[in-house]
This record gives sequence, structure tokens and C-alpha cells, in this order.
Amino acid sequence: MNPEQKRLITILGIAAGAALAVGLYFLLPGKKKSLLQHYKEAFSYSKDELQTMITNFHAEMKAGLAGPSTIKMIPSYTGKPTGKEAGIFLSLDLGGTNFRVISQELKGGFFGEFKPKKYLISESLMQGHGEELFNFIAKCVQDFYQQQEKKVSGDAPLGFTFSFPVQQTSINSGTLIQWTKGFTAPHVEGEDIVKLLNDSFKREKIHVEVAALVNDTVGTLLTKSYTDPECEVGVILGTGSNACYVEKGRNIPKLKPGEWPADKDMIINMEWGAFSDNKEFLKFTDIDVLIDKMSVNKGKQRFEKLISGMYLIAMVKAIIKETWDAKELFRGVDISKFLNDNTVDSSFLSNIESDKSGKLSKVESIFKEVGISYSTLADRAAVKQICHIVSERGARLSAAAVAAVVDHIGKLNGCTVAIDGSVFKHHPTWKHTMERTIKELYPTSNIRLVLSEDGSGIGAAVAAAIAVSSK
Repeated sequence: MNPEQKRLITILGIAAGAALAVGLYFLLPGKKKSLLQHYKEAFSYSKDELQTMITNFHAEMKAGLAGPSTIKMIPSYTGKPTGKEAGIFLSLDLGGTNFRVISQELKGGFFGEFKPKKYLISESLMQGHGEELFNFIAKCVQDFYQQQEKKVSGDAPLGFTFSFPVQQTSINSGTLIQWTKGFTAPHVEGEDIVKLLNDSFKREKIHVEVAALVNDTVGTLLTKSYTDPECEVGVILGTGSNACYVEKGRNIPKLKPGEWPADKDMIINMEWGAFSDNKEFLKFTDIDVLIDKMSVNKGKQRFEKLISGMYLIAMVKAIIKETWDAKELFRGVDISKFLNDNTVDSSFLSNIESDKSGKLSKVESIFKEVGISYSTLADRAAVKQICHIVSERGARLSAAAVAAVVDHIGKLNGCTVAIDGSVFKHHPTWKHTMERTIKELYPTSNIRLVLSEDGSGIGAAVAAAIAVSSK
């Protein structure tokens, strides 16, 4: 769990009650509406509301392809693989404290041997001089070479998955916009990431250069499209969320003349998490306003804060806190340990919602694990419903966004959407809710949602193969 998650959950555990206590009861004839019923209604999105969202989403996509927009639409300068790429390719995966070097064999339409090795990025490297960080990465590559039983050639093409905000300028160049995830290494922001790494390779006398720079989202699409030519969209639904898709060069007005062939496909990194920033394209509940207010990036990534795992658990905790304060849940039971437990993440929702037993005995066990010593069946059922209210909205919104992208590229009659991330992979109903919502919005569509794992590792190798074959 990264520092932002810990900070957010701790603050919510303390502040949710005070921030939301006023105005949440709405009078019905003769009685008060329960908070649970209030949130069920507040978190729901009708078909008409989702269709309005899609209209606005399309407008932001079009604007982003030409210039400023809440959806940035960043060119990746790579297209899809042909499926004929073959050979052994290296990939580097840097997106947190665990860094990986990977050897991936491509065998012309299917994947061969996959050999990864993990290295730990220490806090001193995360916060020390940028040159030290990239020198360490170069030394890891050298170590990887030396430990391979089946030696990998020193000139093997290398793909680099760098999962931080980057303004990409070519297939093998991109400037770091800002560090996230606890990294603060100076002399890196505003610099070309690939040049920094290539310079470290030269200093360490390692004869390799970066052929391709990608992020995990683009890597997810590349990984699936190598074996499935109908894959046109890649999505991350995990701690965070993003998407990419395949666009014709002629439809990207922001590209300079001659920068990319008009009839050639390019993958667009959408950065869709910022959809609705500073605009009222989505409806935000009091819970959403609180979570945004308490986050380190207030007013930003508003869409991501509705659908990603980092914020789902915060929503659930805030609603539980409100209902507990109102004595609708856990009467006479102290749940403060749970509310302030930074280790509880979005898997809590998945585990709670997967309990199909009559007495919700699994839920009861989970409660005891997180410090809730006693619960009634009504308590357990209510928390399961709270988790469902939050996950249902997240899945419907993510489905509408996916459908909007597929509609934009005119592939409603047949398209594979590659999705990676812990929320999509582990939540028991997320995929089904997405599929149901897409059919609700586009009844005759044929959109296939498939899990595509480890795009950050395999995808970079595929990107390197594409870069080499296009020379």
C-alpha cells in the first residue's frame, strides 16, 4: 500500500463522520430514509445518465486528440503487433518499489519462454539522485545477463515499461512529468527517461539501448493483441485506472505534419482518470467530495476516484462510518480499529461480496480479522450491500467508458478489450456487471472483455519487437 492510500484511509476513518453528518437524512412520509437507502440511490447511475456520460466522453476524446482536454490522449508512437514478430526480447518494468528485468521469447503469434527477475528499489534510491537510480537499473540488467543459463545476447532489443506520468515524444523517448508512488529522485522530472537510462548503460559499459518506451496500459493492449488481432483497447482496473486504444494517424490532429502516416494505426494512451476534472460530466456524492478533498491531488483524477481500487475501500469505509455513527450498524460495537487500519484494501470488497452463505459466515470471519469482534446478520448483510453499492457504480462507469471507446473506433460489432488489474481480476461481479451494462447501452454489440495479465512485463518486449521490425 503506497503512502497516499495510507493517508487517505486514515483521514477518512477519522473525518468521514464529521464531514457528512449534516443533511444526509431525507424525509419520507412519516419516517426517515435510512443512510443505506440514501447511498443506494446516490450511487446509482441510470441508462440515460450513462448515455449522457458517453456523449461527454466522446467530446473529450475528440478534443484531446486535437489539444487540451480532461482526457489527455497521449500518442504512444507505436502501433499493434502483426503477430509475426519473433525472437528474444528484454523488458524492464519500473512502476513501484519492485523492479523487474524480463527475458521474453516471441514465437510468431504465441509466447515462448518467460524469464523474470525481481529487484528491490530501496527508499534511498527512490529519493536519492536520479543518476544513482538509473545506474542501479543498469546494474540489474547486467546482473540479469550474467545469471541466465541460456545466455541472452547483449544486443537483445529492450522495451522499458515506465509507469509514471510521461509526455512521450517518440517510440523511444519521453519526458517525466512528475514522480508519483513515493519516488522523489531529483534531476529526473522534465528529463528524457530513455536518455537517462541509456546514459547509465554507457557508464556501466553495458551494450544495450532502449528500443521502446511504454506504460502498463499500452503494454496490456500489446500483450493481448499479439495473439488476438481483434484486440483494439487496453484497460487497467486496479489500484488506479487508465485506458488506451488504436487510432488512425489521420484522426490525431495534434501530431505535427509528417510525424506519423495518416493511414497507419497508433495506440493512444488516454489517461482517462482525469475525465470530468473541473467539469460536471459526472455526479459526485458527498462521499466522493470528501475523498477528493482529503486526497493529495484534490480536484484531479475525479473519474479514477470513482472506479479504482485505491478509492473503493475509502468509499466503503466512509459509508460504514456514517451508518455506524447514525447507529444503523454495529450498535454498541467499537469498529474504530477497522476504520483506521491502513492495511485493508480493495480486496475487502471482493472477499465480502463473494460470500453466498445464508449466515454470511465468511463476512463474519473477515470482520473478526479486521478488528470487528461482534456483528449481527443484519450488520453483515448491510456491509455486503454497501460494498455492492460502491462496486456496482464503479463497474457501470468503467463499462460506459469502455463502450464509449469502442463506439468511437466503430468496433461495436466485434472487439476484444484487454483488461488487467486486481479489481477486474479478483472482484466476483465486476466483469459481469460491466458486460451487463455494455449490453444495456449497446444491445447488439459484441464487445469481449478478457483478462490480459502482466502487460507491464510482456508488453514492453512486444513493443521492442515492433520497434525493431519497423526500422
